[in-house]
Amino acid sequence: MTDLTCKTNNKIVFPVLILLLFFSTAVNAQAKFEFLPLHTNFQPIRGNNQEARMGINFFPSDSHMKVDIGNSTDVLGVEIDKMYLSVGAEFMAYAYVTSYKGYRLQIDAIDGFFGGNVTSRITTGSTGTHYIRFRFIHNSAHLVDGHYDLSADNWIDSETPIPYTRDFAELTYAPVFSLNSVSLRPYIMASQSLRRRPEELRRLSAASGFEMRDSAPIDRFLNKEINLFTAFHFFTAGLPEYTLSFSSQFGVKFGDWDSKGISFFISYYRGNNMFSEYYSRRIERFGVGFNFDFP
Repeated sequence: MTDLTCKTNNKIVFPVLILLLFFSTAVNAQAKFEFLPLHTNFQPIRGNNQEARMGINFFPSDSHMKVDIGNSTDVLGVEIDKMYLSVGAEFMAYAYVTSYKGYRLQIDAIDGFFGGNVTSRITTGSTGTHYIRFRFIHNSAHLVDGHYDLSADNWIDSETPIPYTRDFAELTYAPVFSLNSVSLRPYIMASQSLRRRPEELRRLSAASGFEMRDSAPIDRFLNKEINLFTAFHFFTAGLPEYTLSFSSQFGVKFGDWDSKGISFFISYYRGNNMFSEYYSRRIERFGVGFNFDFP
């Protein structure tokens, strides 16, 4: 019992310290508090699969789909001079759909995430806007009924579920630079798993990439802004050996870039399977899809 208590305490110490730093900074400065801000401080990274979003990515090669259901929302914001701090919550999942005949989705596997984040936004004028986001996320993965053969009363291809769990802390730095209608957001991130199953998974992982958007030639549609965008995301993790995965998106968003809207895109992914029950398998996928973007 003592060992379990120590492990639990170790997992929550870092997030608690971050929150204490957040509130102590606000109290000791001339701060303006905001409860339930209208806009999310840090927009989800489009190329990263482990971000909150709502939408579908369809893979024409086998008619399978990745279905995302989730949201990230800020609960509290604090403005201190040129810095804006926020505390938010994230709940999300994505499902692997292998069939949709008869208007019924056959879901093979699912990854679920929940946790929270603390984000700092610093506006410096000539050098752009700088974001630093800390996330603490619980991730678990499961095979579900779409991977079970009822007639044989057994898992398909005798593949049984892997007890997959990962609790990780993640730090991201993402400056935003704007020139006229063009906006560029490069980023780097690193994460440390505080608990993981299977044990062969390495604790440390890292990623980098960028997003770029520009106004479309037709700049308005039904009185809404139109933006063309591209996103590239490079990710390495020990699964158990360190390998590189790559994902990209090219698309168009209807609606203001940092506000509510709908995005249509084509995608390419190459690397370890994005569904954690199959993490050791290398795949290559072309896709077409859409996301509902929330502010």
